[in-house]
This record gives sequence, C-alpha cells and structure tokens, in this order.
Amino acid sequence: MNSADIIKLAKVFDQFISLKTAVVKLSDISTIRKSTNGIEVVTGNGTFKDGEEFEKLICRIQDAVEVLKENDRRAEIVQKAIQDPIPTTPQPIGVAEVKVIKQAERKVIPLDTAPGKQKLQTTISVGLQGAQGNLFNDPTLQIVDRSDLLIMDPTGKVVLAKAGEGSSIKGDKVGGFIHTNGKYTMTFKEYPHTSALVSYSVMKKPSV
Repeated sequence: MNSADIIKLAKVFDQFISLKTAVVKLSDISTIRKSTNGIEVVTGNGTFKDGEEFEKLICRIQDAVEVLKENDRRAEIVQKAIQDPIPTTPQPIGVAEVKVIKQAERKVIPLDTAPGKQKLQTTISVGLQGAQGNLFNDPTLQIVDRSDLLIMDPTGKVVLAKAGEGSSIKGDKVGGFIHTNGKYTMTFKEYPHTSALVSYSVMKKPSV
C-alpha cells in the first residue's frame, strides 16, 4: 500500500467513530442519549444500545473538538506569518537575543526525576459562573501525568478536586474539564473565594 492509498484510507476512517459494540458513520448519527448501562445511538436506520460510558464519550468528543480548534488556530498563525512576515533586526556578533515572558501568576517547579517535565501552578479567577480560560498560552506544551493535576484553594493547602476520566475534573463542589492544551471550564459550588490554584505538569509536545 503506497502513501496515496494510506491517505485515502485515513480519510475514510475519519468519517467513523468507534464504540464498544460498533463502528458508526458520523453522518448517520442524529442523537446520542445516556442509558442505564451505557448509551443509545439514534441513526437513520434505527436505534441501538452500546456499552460505551456516556461521560467518557463526551470527554473524547470534547478533546477532539479542542484538537481541531487548536489546529485551526495554528493554520491561522502560519497563514498570517506568510502574508505579513515580521522583519528581523540584525544582532551584533556575540549578542544573543533573549525573550522575556512575564508570568506573574505562574510558578515553575523543576522536577529532577523527570527530564523535560515541568510542574506549574496557575492562579485562576473564579466568578459566579465558575472559571474559564487557558492555563498557559504556549502551543508547544501539553499537560501530562494527570495524576499530578490538582485544583486547590488560593492558599494551596486545601485540595478541591482532582483529575477524573479523560479531561474531566471531579470534586465534592468543583467539576468541569481541563484539556491537554491547557483550556479549562469549571464550576464552583458554594465557593467563598474569587480565585483558585491549579497545579499540573507539562512537557513539550513531540515533534512531528
């Protein structure tokens, strides 16, 4: 099989979603409902039940959507760079250019036991509608070791929630999602503070 055939095959597979008992064409699905022991998939050819967990499926879909959004943003950045290139200023010999990025609310904790991995702590704002935003703005980074991920009160002493299945965050009064690209959406119930502390680990994305 040559590369052209592989590309054609990949495009075909991209039209389907894999469940526990079936592989379904996305264009055939009209509704997915939560059922007692999994999900109900409604298609034009009828309805069938599947053992896939509803919450896990939602996490998979949300992660896929975030990846698509991120790829679109990268495409826009590349296109803009092509159309409007930034002129470079010659540097004197022996002088290296240093880029300083201010991260007032971000603390970096080096981990000697994991080369290339950094543990970060980001203070996020919490309002009546909860919290929403990005933990970091570097598209080359991704969250790793979700067991390290904690949501804490502003003092960093009280753990409010931990990582759940997929991208989910679960706690007694805190829930939501934190995706591998750092985007988060969380709800806080009966929360007395206007900020929270998120502790997590990141690494550089593998080069393609």
